[in-house]
Amino acid sequence: MIFQNWNTIPKARISHPNIPPESHIELQMVVGENQMLALWTFSKGAEVSAHRHPEEQVSYIRRGRFRFQVEGDEEREVGEGDVILFKSNVEHALQSLEEGSQDLQIFSPGREDLLQYKDAYIQD
Repeated sequence: MIFQNWNTIPKARISHPNIPPESHIELQMVVGENQMLALWTFSKGAEVSAHRHPEEQVSYIRRGRFRFQVEGDEEREVGEGDVILFKSNVEHALQSLEEGSQDLQIFSPGREDLLQYKDAYIQD
């Protein structure tokens, strides 16, 4: 078991195939054996292009507003306090509508492709 204050978890600027290079997105993570908690902080207009992954995802909008596009659903705006559940392999994309918008995500199991940001997570 690890105890840590969120403010001490390093932030990593994200460069990923699903993120256009002009988008400014920071990531903080806590990683366990079977799950991952990821806090994403976005500049206004930052985007994550359409993608899918085998891990289930729960998104909790902690701050700001986003526009989400989810496979099989109409485009939708969400804001502080909204929660979205993504089943495995469902395509989705998002755009930040406000500076400093934050999306707190839980992945189960953890996303292997994000583990490259080793300085941005805790692992026991």
